[in-house]
Amino acid sequence: MIVSEFERTGVVVVPGLVSGEALEAARAAKVEGSLSELYKTLSFYAWKREFEAIALRSGLTAAARQLGNSRLLVDAYFALADGNEGCGWHVDDDFFWPCDRSYATGVNAWVALDNITDGGGLAVAPGSDTFEDTREVIRGRFENGTTRTCHMKAIAPDHVARLEAIKLVPKMQPGDAILHKRYIFHRADPITSVGSPPVARYSARYVPDDVVLDGWRLDPDTFARVTVKDHPIGEADPNIYPPIDGHCSFL
Repeated sequence: MIVSEFERTGVVVVPGLVSGEALEAARAAKVEGSLSELYKTLSFYAWKREFEAIALRSGLTAAARQLGNSRLLVDAYFALADGNEGCGWHVDDDFFWPCDRSYATGVNAWVALDNITDGGGLAVAPGSDTFEDTREVIRGRFENGTTRTCHMKAIAPDHVARLEAIKLVPKMQPGDAILHKRYIFHRADPITSVGSPPVARYSARYVPDDVVLDGWRLDPDTFARVTVKDHPIGEADPNIYPPIDGHCSFL
């Protein structure tokens, strides 16, 4: 039933998908630093640290495997604090999804690390993977070189209204997960209760072996921009795009 819902709407919410030591290690992680004013904390390559178990061998990866995926493409740790807006309605650009745009395969996974009751989580728009015209609105960059990815509210409020009308904003407990297709529109859901503590979530993108790399990534040591292009991810360095375990069925 969950798999058919994923195929039909592009979105599923799975309670308790991650649990045990993998969840506890992720919740206990002390993640610092941010590359964005939109979030209290935004940290990449989390799988190389306390998030290895959740990223590569957990209920999350079993679900990703069951949906036809075999490699971790990108991952990140997000924390929203009171006053952070997060990224507005978008689909991932060529940093968060550095693959040939003709591929709609893959799963974008989000795991709650804290209780999400008064914002701090994710809004998704079921069925929006067919909105090709809305995708085009945020492609490319502004004249100053910054990406258009997070700025649909300013660029095209009519498209924002279209997505707001169909949005799903689930309340979540630690270990609950949202799984959605590559081209489903999503946005951060700002915290609504003044003075509330920060809310953390973990995100990972999983793809099949035959997806062709095309985009860029940050070097995990220097944070220099590295171009990736022209070969299937199944042939890529497993220390950068690691294979995932899927030994059991979760969906």
